[in-house]
Amino acid sequence: MVADVYSDHTEWLQTFTQTNKDAGVESCISNVSNALDGHDDHGNAIDTIPTKKKENITEVIHFLQLFILNIINIARISCCDKLQYLMSHSYKVSVEDPCRVFVVESCTGTGKTTSVVNHAVEENKCIISLSCVKSQVTTHALEFAKKGLPTVRYDNRSLHKIEIGKASIVSTIDSISKVVAFLKRDPQNALKYILFLDEFHSVTQYIIFSSTLVTRRRSVMADLQWLIANCYTVIVADNVITDLEMAFIDSA
Repeated sequence: MVADVYSDHTEWLQTFTQTNKDAGVESCISNVSNALDGHDDHGNAIDTIPTKKKENITEVIHFLQLFILNIINIARISCCDKLQYLMSHSYKVSVEDPCRVFVVESCTGTGKTTSVVNHAVEENKCIISLSCVKSQVTTHALEFAKKGLPTVRYDNRSLHKIEIGKASIVSTIDSISKVVAFLKRDPQNALKYILFLDEFHSVTQYIIFSSTLVTRRRSVMADLQWLIANCYTVIVADNVITDLEMAFIDSA
């Protein structure tokens, strides 16, 4: 929940309106009402709920739970789905809907990786997947291969020899410089890739607080923000999304 637990979202909205009268906040109240409309008495989403999009590059996909977000970021929620699995069409970029950065809050088992792989196949793109731990790198490499995507790990000696846009790349955050150096040979290279950051809350926590990055924190952060700004689409996902993750994306 955003703050205290409310049994009815109307009660929450009324309470919030009374306690948040600062300039610039009240204008978001109608958007919040739209974002929360369609929930049952326990705050569970019962249908897909479109809201008025702001002029930005980020689309928030709200899946089942209420965000731990401030009023400004709550107003950016574009849809609330109560489906069994995430669908790849949620990440579609078009002239009518130019959003290319997608933030997904979704629990384990809702098909985050599968939906991203399907999106890559539909768009004829490869994936760059970055993780905090090697075990997740291995998991993604196996999942991509299972779906028929040629995939190269960051520790593969042939990484620098692959043809840009012909194979997906999986890497740890610590080795992100290898990936970025590989792509920066041509400014258009990143457009051939979809950036996928699973467990994004853990990724941001790792970058900001990890002792292993004590001498490289700025460069790693800069490399990740370069990827966010330049890849074809960006999909970040976790079962908890906070204002910290939203601020990290907005700063790219």
